[in-house]
Amino acid sequence: MLAARARPAAVGGPVMGMGRTSTSRAAVATAIVLSVVAGPLPLVPLGGPGHRAVGALVCGTDLDAATGAPDVATSTAAVRAAVAAAAGADPACAAWTVTLRGTFPLEDDVVHAAAVPLVLTGADGVRAELHADGTARILTLLRPATTVTLRDLVLRGGDADGTDLDGVGGAVGAEVASSADPTPSRVTAEDVLLVANTAARGGAVSADEVVLVDVDLVANTAPLGGAVDARALTATRTQFVANTAPTPSGQGGAVRASGDVTLTTATFTANAAATGGSVWLSGAAEPVLRAVATTFADARADVGGHVAGDASLGGSVRVVLRGTVLTGVAPLTPDGPTPAVCAGTVAHAGPAPDVAVAAVASDASCPGATVPATAPALTALPGTDGAVEGRTRLLVPAADGPLVDVADCTDVWPATDARGLARPQPDGGRCDVGAVEVPAVAPDPDPYPDPDPDPDPDLDPDPPRDAGPDATTPVPAAVRAGAAPVPRPTWHELLGRWRRR
Repeated sequence: MLAARARPAAVGGPVMGMGRTSTSRAAVATAIVLSVVAGPLPLVPLGGPGHRAVGALVCGTDLDAATGAPDVATSTAAVRAAVAAAAGADPACAAWTVTLRGTFPLEDDVVHAAAVPLVLTGADGVRAELHADGTARILTLLRPATTVTLRDLVLRGGDADGTDLDGVGGAVGAEVASSADPTPSRVTAEDVLLVANTAARGGAVSADEVVLVDVDLVANTAPLGGAVDARALTATRTQFVANTAPTPSGQGGAVRASGDVTLTTATFTANAAATGGSVWLSGAAEPVLRAVATTFADARADVGGHVAGDASLGGSVRVVLRGTVLTGVAPLTPDGPTPAVCAGTVAHAGPAPDVAVAAVASDASCPGATVPATAPALTALPGTDGAVEGRTRLLVPAADGPLVDVADCTDVWPATDARGLARPQPDGGRCDVGAVEVPAVAPDPDPYPDPDPDPDPDLDPDPPRDAGPDATTPVPAAVRAGAAPVPRPTWHELLGRWRRR
């Protein structure tokens, strides 16, 4: 049984509720409490196609999971109803926001099919969780819906295999643009964990445009794009860990794209695919991979250990590497050949800023990168379970390795690294290659600090404290050996001797 509460909207704003109104407070919610809020609250523009202008109403619902695990049927129905209510929102609503608290099991996908942009978010910076346990896709976008923003969430265990939209997007699958509706679908995720999702294409997310900020994509699987399949991808401070495109024709262990891919302070580690262990690009639209301060490590593949571009469809694939490292590749199968770090790619040779700057690779196959005399060493930050929930897989370069303090960071490196540490370290120095800056090491403190240091010993009239009648001035070893003249006593020493008389 569900009970709904409607809080009054601000003056001039509509009140939208589901089920009973606030007069039914005596009803008891056995699994989930719904609160529906609407009102002319301050807006931060979301951006992207389909968003309303600043100043429009913010409308939406709150869902609180009851203490203990809610019944899966009740939980699914409540989340689906909360999202579907966007279809009845006031036309002035800038977005339909569903705020989640707790964990919500799902037995069927949640469908957004209204033109109003959808925002799914946790509350007060705390991640809420939607999990499907391999039974269904978690979120489906059907046109005219084209825009969804995810914040402070965990999306786990979605499975889109055999579902609608040709089984794309295990966690989020969007109907792509067509001649009938050319508006690109857009999925934006901020501070989100996408883990153990499965699909035919885009294990975690599939959409025309994907924007990721502070996102971890872990152990997602799809033959085409183990974690993401998109026309265009932008990823900042994002980690792709242990995603796979496992079939013999698999493309892009972490990312498969047909358009531009822009990576800033991103980390790829332990991803695998037959072609493009980390990233696969189609050359049909002449895409560009731009990787700035990004780390590619420990990929497995048959072709293109980290990056593979397919230009067979016409056009070309360009790779622009700035402050980026590609290292650690291995065969997909134990007896297979070790792949090159890049394959089938052509570096952009145009004028700045599209030039390779301080890119380091473990072999010479990725255009524009230099090969260091010693292989770059990367160490994972320690974590509790390695599940990346606390960004435990960030890779730090060795302090004395070839990635540290190698280049001028002006107009090239971002101001901070993948964990928010300022670049460069120390301030005014040179930047490190990769997603993580090595912290500056403070000098060792004086083991015998002066408890009362003189601001200026030459001007201080106070003599040192008398150490006692038996105090002596240490004689340097060179003086004792006769290799240097005996130093004359200072005026401090003479004064001390006079006081002891």
